[in-house]
Amino acid sequence: MEQQAKQELEMLESLYPDRFQYLKLDLKSFISHDHLSKTCSFHSSMVDTQESTSLDQRKRKKKRTANEDSEHSDQHDECYWSVKKKKKKDRVDLVLERAEACLRKIRQFKASLLCSNS
Repeated sequence: MEQQAKQELEMLESLYPDRFQYLKLDLKSFISHDHLSKTCSFHSSMVDTQESTSLDQRKRKKKRTANEDSEHSDQHDECYWSVKKKKKKDRVDLVLERAEACLRKIRQFKASLLCSNS
C-alpha cells in the first residue's frame, strides 16, 4: 500500500508540480505515518514483550503467594492479552482506512482528469 502511494505521489509531482498540493500532502502524510507506525510498532513490540513478560511473571508470583485463585489469574491474563491485540488491530485498521481514503481521492482525481480531457 505504501509503495503504491509513493508511486502515485511521484506521478503527481512529475505531471503536476504546481497543482494538487492537498493530494500530495495527504499522500506524504500517509507515507510518513505508515512508515513511522511500522518502525514504532516493531520497536514497541520488542520493548512491550520484554517489559510486560517480566512484569506479568512478578504479578503472577505475587498472586500465587497471596493464595488467589489461579483460575481467576488465567482469565485476567487472557483478557489483558486480548485487549492488547485488539488495540493493535484497531491501529492497523485505522492506517488501512486512511490509505484506502487516500487512494479513493487519487482515483477520483484521475477520473475527473479523464472526464475533463474528453
